[in-house]
Amino acid sequence: MFHGKVGAGGGVDNRVKSLQTRSGHRLIFTEDESIILTDKSGNEIKLDTTGGNINITAPSSINITAGKSVNINAGEDISISAGMNINTSATMNYTQMVGINYISTIAGNASHFITGKLMEMIDGDVVSEVKNERKEYASEVENISQDGSIQQNALGNVFNNSGENSNNY
Repeated sequence: MFHGKVGAGGGVDNRVKSLQTRSGHRLIFTEDESIILTDKSGNEIKLDTTGGNINITAPSSINITAGKSVNINAGEDISISAGMNINTSATMNYTQMVGINYISTIAGNASHFITGKLMEMIDGDVVSEVKNERKEYASEVENISQDGSIQQNALGNVFNNSGENSNNY
């Protein structure tokens, strides 16, 4: 199905069936089991029956809007990449759950700005390695060991400075 100004029909063995508008929008059915919907600007949706894939391509943006929820589920992997930035936001809660390992690699700087309370609950050990200096600032600091000692090690001196009298037992 075509009009006289475009295409020559179904090609060799009549393996391609298509609808095309004068403005260049096309719906193509192929005997290799694919359906392709394109418009003149380059937007494309391809249903690949043989490979079991759906490919959506746009020269500019792809937007998904739902009145309630958007759910994405994969039997195996989900990969997201961007040539520039990835931004996520939630007006209420943001939850991440990881079954085994959570690895975050940052080539530059990292910042956390928290207006409420930060709570960490860790069943295992915490190991922190800093190549340069580490500074922690707080209005009060309390280190508690419920089952043992608190140990501080340094190649040089350990200084405990106080604006008032101190008790080191």
